[in-house]
Amino acid sequence: GIIENFEELKSNLQKKGFDFHSETDTEVIANLIQLNFDETPDVKQAIIKTVAQLKGHYSFVVIFEDGTIAGARFHEPLIVGVGKNSYYLSSDVLGFIEKTDDAIYLDNEDFVILNDTGLHTFGFDGSSVKYQITKVSKEFADVYKGDYAHFTLKEISEQPDSISQAGNNDQIQQFVDGIKQAKNLYITGSGTSYNAAEIAKYLMSKFAKIKINTVIASELPFSPDDIEPDSTFVAISQSGESADVLEAVKIAKESNANVLSIVNHLNSSLSQESSLVIGLNCGPEIGVAATKSFTSQLAIL
Repeated sequence: GIIENFEELKSNLQKKGFDFHSETDTEVIANLIQLNFDETPDVKQAIIKTVAQLKGHYSFVVIFEDGTIAGARFHEPLIVGVGKNSYYLSSDVLGFIEKTDDAIYLDNEDFVILNDTGLHTFGFDGSSVKYQITKVSKEFADVYKGDYAHFTLKEISEQPDSISQAGNNDQIQQFVDGIKQAKNLYITGSGTSYNAAEIAKYLMSKFAKIKINTVIASELPFSPDDIEPDSTFVAISQSGESADVLEAVKIAKESNANVLSIVNHLNSSLSQESSLVIGLNCGPEIGVAATKSFTSQLAIL
């Protein structure tokens, strides 16, 4: 993530005798936790104090000297994999899917502590929160290249199957109904997903005579009033964890927009923020270049 006030925090920490060995904002978090833990040697209180001082979007995991592990999330994903006598913390299920398919998706502004007594989850205010263990789709375990030299080549070859599996008729019909009822219609995405939004705008305008406003997700925070009240807001994301897209959705919901999403990870943050979700169903995409996810997005649109 990004710590927006890291320069101010770094300056204050340096005045208190902390040395820095890098230019990253991550080091600020480590030193800030150390300061708060020195003042109050309690892991829970150290995390509560730290997150109250941080501004920005982030998730982090910290290991204390006694072996206690803590992780916190604020507008960035953090997932706990639950194995047999073991836990895994990652921003993506692909980080632990080979070990376990049981996962806890931490809610925004929650943190977790793992120690000798087990797993404990809290809100940023210190209150205990209940967690739910979710089964991760086994399709995400298929992350091997096989006979292909690169994941990208493998994923390109998978497109005939991924396109045929994109969405389902019931979801798409509900999606169509939502668009038909739209007072104003917006589509957003980042990178390749935004390219899919632009193609959707062309197709729907040309063949369905539907007026669509496309929005680059990262630019919406600079013009939030562009979203008319009670609009329909379509968000496209392969991972469902794009910070820019999630921020755009947050802004749209502040205008009482109905959020529909097209996403590959059905347990993602974007899915949880949407009233209707269409799954790409194209399996994990490891290659940096979007291939099968892009064509699956177009198939649905």
